[in-house]
Amino acid sequence: MEKYSELKLEKTPAPLSSVASGEDTKQAGSAASSSRAKKQSLFSRILWFCAGAGVKYFVVLLPFNYLRAHTSLSTIVISGLSLAVSTVFFFFWNYFLNFRTESSPGQALPRYLAAASFMWLASTLLLSSLKGLNLCAGFRIDNYPVDVDIIIMQGLLSGVKFLLYHKWAFPAQGKADLKRDILVQDEIVVPDRL
Repeated sequence: MEKYSELKLEKTPAPLSSVASGEDTKQAGSAASSSRAKKQSLFSRILWFCAGAGVKYFVVLLPFNYLRAHTSLSTIVISGLSLAVSTVFFFFWNYFLNFRTESSPGQALPRYLAAASFMWLASTLLLSSLKGLNLCAGFRIDNYPVDVDIIIMQGLLSGVKFLLYHKWAFPAQGKADLKRDILVQDEIVVPDRL
């Protein structure tokens, strides 16, 4: 009888360890789904960033071509005005419809305005310089004219823009992702500065 009770006691920890391993499995599954969610989030950010670049191309191209055809303004003024249309459009879209940060809109507004102003100025200077060079004039894809200067401007500034907006203008989103990743993982000490 005593052996039976000893065996019973020895078997008692086994279900506890299986429960613990079940929790480990749940944590591992949670970490994997968090990792997938983070990858999807990064993928969706890149996808929307590329879609925004396509929309921006047309939002810059249409005012630029209209102003060039109907006014006698200089190239830098036309560049600045057409990029201002794009900047204002995307400011309202990103700030009011697509606001993705845990900080309040009032806290993010000064950084976002500074980032948008900087990118407008850099884009205006670069586009007017490229228009002066007139690279690939007359380039067409299936009888549709393509303004390569706008594409080059967007390509050269895209990395700066992505980092500026996603890491500086809206930094709370990155900190929130980092905190979530730290909480999901075992045995990582949370730094005091988070």
